Amino acid sequence: MSKLSWLKEQLADWQKLNLVSASQAAAIMAHYESQPRISVARVVLSVIGAVLFGLGVILFFAWNWDAMSKPAKLGVVFSGLLLAQLSGVWFRLRVGNRSLGEGLLGLGTLLFGAGIILIAQIYHIDEHFPNAFVVWGLGALVMAWAVGSVAQGFLAVLLLGLWFGAELNSFHHPMHAAAPLIGLGLLPLAWRERSSWLFAVAMLGFLITLLISAAYESGRWFFADALLLAATLVLVSGSVGRTAFPQIESTVRILGYLGYVAILYVFSFDQLDGVFRDPLAGDTVNWVYFSVLSAAALATLAVALKRELGGPRHIDQLHYALVVISTGLIVGALFLSKAVSGGVWVWANIALLIHAVIWIVVGSREQHGRTVAGAALLFAMVAVPRFLDLFDSLLMRALLFVALGAGLFLLGNFYQRQKKSAVRENMP
Repeated sequence: MSKLSWLKEQLADWQKLNLVSASQAAAIMAHYESQPRISVARVVLSVIGAVLFGLGVILFFAWNWDAMSKPAKLGVVFSGLLLAQLSGVWFRLRVGNRSLGEGLLGLGTLLFGAGIILIAQIYHIDEHFPNAFVVWGLGALVMAWAVGSVAQGFLAVLLLGLWFGAELNSFHHPMHAAAPLIGLGLLPLAWRERSSWLFAVAMLGFLITLLISAAYESGRWFFADALLLAATLVLVSGSVGRTAFPQIESTVRILGYLGYVAILYVFSFDQLDGVFRDPLAGDTVNWVYFSVLSAAALATLAVALKRELGGPRHIDQLHYALVVISTGLIVGALFLSKAVSGGVWVWANIALLIHAVIWIVVGSREQHGRTVAGAALLFAMVAVPRFLDLFDSLLMRALLFVALGAGLFLLGNFYQRQKKSAVRENMP
């Protein structure tokens, strides 16, 4: 169902409930119908069609490739590339046919990559093969900025990710330039084009390449770096919501909390003695990454304190406090080794349970079903292992599952009552 169809159905229901008049419903519908819309399905189909067409053209010339002279081969490569790119730019910017323009630009990017490979084959260039991906990705990145193409941005993330993966998998060499290229090259583009999807994909690519590069030589550094990065995202999310692009606040917050909860859950088990066996030690690369991420976390903490201390009190401040305490405790324990590591798993369990309870209560009141479901799952994932660790009796374990089942049943009833109460309050 399209958004306009959904809105039309909702407006009909609102009229029945006397929430809006017929004239107001018509005005709302006319406003959204007049907004310029981009058919995502049409853009995707155009890009896929252009790529398949390009593959057909490549295979056609491959059929008689060996019989062609070098100048003819170069002519085919460059003429196809220029024709696809220039026609894509023409339809995208001059004619205004965005779907066709994106499809032709996608074909141009495919031919650009094919050209890199074919020129190397024509002149027998024996080059470090991951370099083809980085040149290909940079070409897509330049085109994305030149015409404001979100589709080219997605291709750039994919190709730069393939470059990073090829270097890592084939040569065991983490490319430290990959994260800055993705972060500085694509996150500002997503901001300029107001594309939440591109921002989410680019942010995910940036985080993955950054963390792998930072902790590749020593897995124990991963915990410190990932926790600092997650804390930075959580703390900065409140400020992101006040910018000119507030739609990305949920992406920043969700990625931050997912990383934070995952790391905290790992440390909620007391079997991780090996992690705290010795204080963290590493080479210059490890320390540079840790220093940069620590500075970013401290900077966002300062911004969050300035933002929150001057405003009204709200429940997110408790989440922020728990995040700061947990990050400081775990990172400190990693450096001080077993000196303070004994209480880490206890605090991790307490913090996770507090987070879960707050999300359940607030989510029920504000009718956020996904938040309630996720928090209830988190609560069960923390409570069940701890209870099984503490009690060997089958009777006690049976009582635990009965209690959890009853609790989730009551939670469902509470959520439903809150939903009905909200509906009654909104009725005239």
